[in-house]
Amino acid sequence: MTPIQVPMYEKPEHEGMTFASECQLHLMGTYHRFGVGYVPPGTKCRREFQGPLLDGPYAYAFGLPTVMAANPEHGTAAEVERLRKRGLIIEVQPDSLLEIEGEVFRVKVKARIDLELEHVGKAIAPVQPRRLAGRCVDGSERDGGALYHGVEAGQHTALCGAKPGRRSIGWSMHKGDGVTCARCLSKLKAKRRQGYDGHQ
Repeated sequence: MTPIQVPMYEKPEHEGMTFASECQLHLMGTYHRFGVGYVPPGTKCRREFQGPLLDGPYAYAFGLPTVMAANPEHGTAAEVERLRKRGLIIEVQPDSLLEIEGEVFRVKVKARIDLELEHVGKAIAPVQPRRLAGRCVDGSERDGGALYHGVEAGQHTALCGAKPGRRSIGWSMHKGDGVTCARCLSKLKAKRRQGYDGHQ
Protein backbone atom coordinates (compact mmCIF):
# COMPACT_ATOMS: atom_id res chain seq x y z
CA MET A 1 0.00 0.00 0.00
CA THR A 2 1.47 3.35 -1.04
CA PRO A 3 1.35 6.00 1.73
CA ILE A 4 -0.79 9.09 1.11
CA GLN A 5 1.21 12.34 1.26
CA VAL A 6 0.01 14.80 3.92
CA PRO A 7 1.53 18.26 3.20
CA MET A 8 2.59 20.13 6.33
CA TYR A 9 3.66 23.68 7.14
CA GLU A 10 5.93 24.77 9.97
CA LYS A 11 4.19 26.63 12.77
CA PRO A 12 6.33 29.79 13.09
CA GLU A 13 5.50 30.33 16.76
CA HIS A 14 7.13 26.99 17.61
CA GLU A 15 10.41 27.47 15.64
CA GLY A 16 10.58 24.13 13.84
CA MET A 17 9.31 22.08 16.78
CA THR A 18 5.79 21.39 15.51
CA PHE A 19 4.06 21.29 12.17
CA ALA A 20 0.41 21.38 11.10
CA SER A 21 -1.51 20.65 7.90
CA GLU A 22 -4.16 22.57 6.03
CA CYS A 23 -5.57 19.20 5.00
CA GLN A 24 -8.19 17.37 7.01
CA LEU A 25 -8.57 13.61 7.37
CA HIS A 26 -12.09 12.37 6.66
CA LEU A 27 -12.99 8.94 8.06
CA MET A 28 -14.77 7.26 5.17
CA GLY A 29 -18.41 6.41 5.76
CA THR A 30 -18.81 8.93 8.58
CA TYR A 31 -19.10 12.68 9.19
CA HIS A 32 -15.95 12.59 11.36
CA ARG A 33 -12.96 14.68 10.29
CA PHE A 34 -9.64 15.43 11.91
CA GLY A 35 -6.83 17.96 11.82
CA VAL A 36 -3.23 16.70 11.76
CA GLY A 37 -0.16 17.79 13.72
CA TYR A 38 3.42 16.54 13.61
CA VAL A 39 6.45 16.66 15.93
CA PRO A 40 9.72 15.95 14.04
CA PRO A 41 12.72 13.86 15.18
CA GLY A 42 15.04 15.66 17.59
CA THR A 43 12.19 17.36 19.46
CA LYS A 44 10.02 16.25 22.38
CA CYS A 45 6.35 16.50 23.27
CA ARG A 46 3.80 15.19 25.75
CA ARG A 47 1.48 12.64 24.17
CA GLU A 48 -1.00 12.62 27.04
CA PHE A 49 -2.08 15.09 29.72
CA GLN A 50 0.77 15.58 32.25
CA GLY A 51 2.60 12.64 30.65
CA PRO A 52 6.35 12.40 30.11
CA LEU A 53 8.20 14.29 27.37
CA LEU A 54 8.83 11.78 24.58
CA ASP A 55 11.03 12.04 21.47
CA GLY A 56 9.61 12.56 17.98
CA PRO A 57 8.76 11.69 15.32
CA TYR A 58 5.15 11.77 16.42
CA ALA A 59 1.97 12.57 14.49
CA TYR A 60 -1.47 13.08 15.97
CA ALA A 61 -5.02 13.59 14.73
CA PHE A 62 -7.47 15.79 16.61
CA GLY A 63 -11.21 15.75 16.14
CA LEU A 64 -12.97 18.70 14.53
CA PRO A 65 -16.57 19.67 15.36
CA THR A 66 -19.46 18.27 13.37
CA VAL A 67 -22.33 20.69 12.67
CA MET A 68 -25.71 19.55 11.31
CA ALA A 69 -27.60 22.19 9.34
CA ALA A 70 -30.98 22.30 7.59
CA ASN A 71 -29.53 24.49 4.84
CA PRO A 72 -27.40 22.27 2.53
CA GLU A 73 -24.96 25.17 1.99
CA HIS A 74 -24.03 25.13 5.68
CA GLY A 75 -22.87 22.53 8.16
CA THR A 76 -20.04 20.01 8.12
CA ALA A 77 -21.10 18.15 4.96
CA ALA A 78 -21.01 21.38 2.91
CA GLU A 79 -17.68 22.43 4.42
CA VAL A 80 -16.14 19.04 3.63
CA GLU A 81 -17.36 19.32 0.04
CA ARG A 82 -15.81 22.79 -0.34
CA LEU A 83 -12.50 21.55 1.09
CA ARG A 84 -12.61 18.48 -1.17
CA LYS A 85 -12.87 20.73 -4.24
CA ARG A 86 -9.71 22.51 -3.05
CA GLY A 87 -7.90 19.18 -2.59
CA LEU A 88 -7.73 19.57 1.19
CA ILE A 89 -9.66 16.44 2.19
CA ILE A 90 -7.79 13.14 2.58
CA GLU A 91 -10.08 10.13 2.75
CA VAL A 92 -8.84 7.53 5.26
CA GLN A 93 -9.99 4.23 6.70
CA PRO A 94 -8.50 1.82 9.25
CA ASP A 95 -4.90 0.85 8.30
CA SER A 96 -4.51 3.64 5.72
CA LEU A 97 -0.86 4.74 5.47
CA LEU A 98 0.07 8.44 5.65
CA GLU A 99 3.45 9.96 4.80
CA ILE A 100 4.30 13.04 6.86
CA GLU A 101 7.69 14.76 6.42
CA GLY A 102 9.35 11.51 5.30
CA GLU A 103 7.85 9.36 8.08
CA VAL A 104 5.05 6.81 7.59
CA PHE A 105 2.11 6.46 9.98
CA ARG A 106 -0.75 3.93 10.06
CA VAL A 107 -4.31 5.09 10.81
CA LYS A 108 -5.85 3.34 13.81
CA VAL A 109 -9.52 3.90 14.67
CA LYS A 110 -10.34 3.88 18.39
CA ALA A 111 -13.83 3.83 19.88
CA ARG A 112 -15.28 4.40 16.37
CA ILE A 113 -14.71 8.16 16.44
CA ASP A 114 -11.08 8.68 17.47
CA LEU A 115 -7.99 8.37 15.26
CA GLU A 116 -4.50 7.39 16.36
CA LEU A 117 -1.51 7.68 14.00
CA GLU A 118 0.96 4.86 14.66
CA HIS A 119 4.55 5.41 13.49
CA VAL A 120 5.64 2.45 11.33
CA GLY A 121 8.87 3.59 9.67
CA LYS A 122 10.61 5.93 7.29
CA ALA A 123 9.40 6.59 3.77
CA ILE A 124 11.72 5.45 0.99
CA ALA A 125 12.39 7.52 -2.10
CA PRO A 126 11.44 5.79 -5.37
CA VAL A 127 14.38 3.82 -6.81
CA GLN A 128 14.97 3.79 -10.57
CA PRO A 129 17.11 1.21 -12.44
CA ARG A 130 19.83 3.24 -14.20
CA ARG A 131 22.91 2.28 -16.23
CA LEU A 132 26.18 4.23 -16.44
CA ALA A 133 26.60 5.66 -19.94
CA GLY A 134 30.41 5.78 -20.00
CA ARG A 135 32.26 8.36 -22.13
CA CYS A 136 29.92 7.90 -25.09
CA VAL A 137 32.76 8.77 -27.50
CA ASP A 138 30.96 7.23 -30.48
CA GLY A 139 27.49 8.37 -29.47
CA SER A 140 26.23 4.82 -28.88
CA GLU A 141 27.23 4.21 -25.24
CA ARG A 142 29.21 1.07 -26.21
CA ASP A 143 31.64 1.65 -23.36
CA GLY A 144 28.78 2.04 -20.86
CA GLY A 145 28.14 -0.24 -17.91
CA ALA A 146 26.17 -3.48 -18.21
CA LEU A 147 24.63 -3.40 -14.71
CA TYR A 148 21.46 -1.56 -13.83
CA HIS A 149 22.01 0.18 -10.50
CA GLY A 150 19.37 1.41 -8.08
CA VAL A 151 19.34 5.23 -8.01
CA GLU A 152 16.98 7.10 -5.71
CA ALA A 153 14.98 9.92 -7.27
CA GLY A 154 16.96 13.16 -7.20
CA GLN A 155 20.27 11.43 -6.34
CA HIS A 156 23.49 11.22 -8.38
CA THR A 157 24.98 8.16 -6.62
CA ALA A 158 23.56 4.62 -6.73
CA LEU A 159 22.67 2.69 -3.55
CA CYS A 160 25.88 0.68 -3.91
CA GLY A 161 27.99 3.85 -4.17
CA ALA A 162 28.54 3.72 -7.94
CA LYS A 163 28.51 7.09 -9.68
CA PRO A 164 29.63 8.54 -13.00
CA GLY A 165 33.40 8.96 -13.30
CA ARG A 166 35.29 12.12 -14.23
CA ARG A 167 35.16 11.35 -17.98
CA SER A 168 31.68 9.82 -17.98
CA ILE A 169 28.67 11.64 -19.40
CA GLY A 170 26.57 10.40 -16.47
CA TRP A 171 23.62 8.06 -16.20
CA SER A 172 22.12 6.69 -19.41
CA MET A 173 18.76 8.00 -20.60
CA HIS A 174 17.68 4.37 -20.96
CA LYS A 175 16.06 2.94 -17.82
CA GLY A 176 15.97 -0.80 -17.31
CA ASP A 177 13.11 -3.02 -16.19
CA GLY A 178 14.75 -3.70 -12.85
CA VAL A 179 17.88 -3.37 -10.71
CA THR A 180 20.52 -6.02 -11.54
CA CYS A 181 23.42 -4.82 -9.35
CA ALA A 182 23.71 -7.30 -6.44
CA ARG A 183 24.98 -4.65 -3.99
CA CYS A 184 22.15 -2.25 -4.88
CA LEU A 185 19.59 -5.06 -4.48
CA SER A 186 20.99 -5.88 -1.03
CA LYS A 187 20.76 -2.22 0.04
CA LEU A 188 17.24 -1.95 -1.39
CA LYS A 189 16.06 -5.01 0.58
CA ALA A 190 17.48 -3.51 3.78
CA LYS A 191 15.69 -0.21 3.10
CA ARG A 192 12.38 -2.00 2.53
CA ARG A 193 12.75 -3.83 5.83
CA GLN A 194 13.15 -0.47 7.60
CA GLY A 195 10.46 1.58 5.88
CA TYR A 196 7.77 1.88 3.24
CA ASP A 197 8.06 2.55 -0.48
CA GLY A 198 4.74 1.22 -1.78
CA HIS A 199 6.05 -2.30 -2.42
CA GLN A 200 5.08 -3.85 0.94
